[in-house]
Amino acid sequence: MTKRKILIVDDEFDITFVFKIILEERGFATDIYNDPTIALSTYKPYYYDLVMVDLKLPGMTGFELYNQIRMIDNKTKICFLTSSEQFHQQYRSNEFQDFDPDLFIQKPVENEVLINKINRIIEM
Repeated sequence: MTKRKILIVDDEFDITFVFKIILEERGFATDIYNDPTIALSTYKPYYYDLVMVDLKLPGMTGFELYNQIRMIDNKTKICFLTSSEQFHQQYRSNEFQDFDPDLFIQKPVENEVLINKINRIIEM
């Protein structure tokens, strides 16, 4: 069975490191980046089963990174990480208001909840 591949882009190293450990223990192949510009410059179109993007990133928002990825890969599933509901509400512009709320994962998140959400998003 082929491992599902996940890319995580979050400016907090601790978050990406912990998520990588959790996901790899569950059989996922995981790449992590703390800089969205580097993540974008090394992005492999149609390679990942899921891209997890923090909404608050240095130099761009998660929505801006989403738009950049969509220009080179319109198939890969993308979900968003957020550490506060207020930030989510503030930055969820008209362009993204129709996104399924299940595409947002609020941090902190329990391991089982994280795995279940990821599996559901990939299967969507």
